[in-house]
Amino acid sequence: MALALVLTYEQSVACSILTIVDVTGQYNPISNPTGWEVDGPTPEAGMTIIDDGSIITATLVVTLPSGTVVLLDLMDVPTWRLLTPYTTGDPFDAGTSPSNLSYALTEAVLGEPIIDGIYSGVLTVTDTNATTAANFNIAIFCNVECCVDNLIALMPSHYTCDNCDNQYALDVITMKAMVEALKLAADSASITEFNNILLTLKNACIAYGQCNNC
Repeated sequence: MALALVLTYEQSVACSILTIVDVTGQYNPISNPTGWEVDGPTPEAGMTIIDDGSIITATLVVTLPSGTVVLLDLMDVPTWRLLTPYTTGDPFDAGTSPSNLSYALTEAVLGEPIIDGIYSGVLTVTDTNATTAANFNIAIFCNVECCVDNLIALMPSHYTCDNCDNQYALDVITMKAMVEALKLAADSASITEFNNILLTLKNACIAYGQCNNC
């Protein structure tokens, strides 16, 4: 069977790195017949091979929340080494492992800060037999979540017997609930709902002076 790419993502605690993780896994004729083959050619038509030089092109295209489109050529050695854990290797060479295949996107790579919003795009790989692609939509909300956590941490100074700021407490509790709603919208791929909730949270964070790359 042909390779079928499977992707997920991670964001750093500091909200500064978005990592696209290839979780396709290694080929197994029984448990993972659409995984990466790493031991050389197999009889399966269309199987992409990591380490035998059969990959012709590999690109990662990312559309940022701002609308900017970034094209990354994974067959370009400096780009490959910048994005992947294989900082001294060549693209998809014998040192590449499907158990640790990922692409780290930073402000330096994208040309813009990692802000909250929807990151969409496609990872495409072409070998001597076939082309395979995986589309993705990634919902990022790290910055507004950090904003709300910071506001929660400040609640004791706003809500004491001497200074009961009920409006602050109400706002922050509402924002915390909206963060949970934002996560549910992301999980259900409700992009319009996600963007609407995100905009409300951004404005609230800006009003409280806590917006950083929202």
